[in-house]
Amino acid sequence: MGLDIKAIVTNKRIGVNNLLAFHNGRGSQEGGFAELKTDSHLSYVPTRTLAGNRIYLRSALLAHNLSRELQMQTTPMPRLTTAKRTSLWAFERLDTRDASSSSVPAGSHARRASSP
Repeated sequence: MGLDIKAIVTNKRIGVNNLLAFHNGRGSQEGGFAELKTDSHLSYVPTRTLAGNRIYLRSALLAHNLSRELQMQTTPMPRLTTAKRTSLWAFERLDTRDASSSSVPAGSHARRASSP
């Protein structure tokens, strides 16, 4: 029938339309977390020690944040904020796999070509 039914429980004191826009905008932030998990391999536990895993996690987060910061510093902000509170920049993915080419093995540190 084409109906979308949502139930949102909140303590925010804003109008229904603004609340729905805010809730829908959270999806873009969740996408960022998913990208961080897959592109930076945060679902991988590399060592058997807590210290080694902490170093791995912090290095991956630092690399991710540095790539985002460099993109923000070198490109103008494309738009102003919206009610959905989505990201202001359309970031390039800096994953270590090239899903469009079978000639590049997974984990080869190849950068995905950006689309115009």
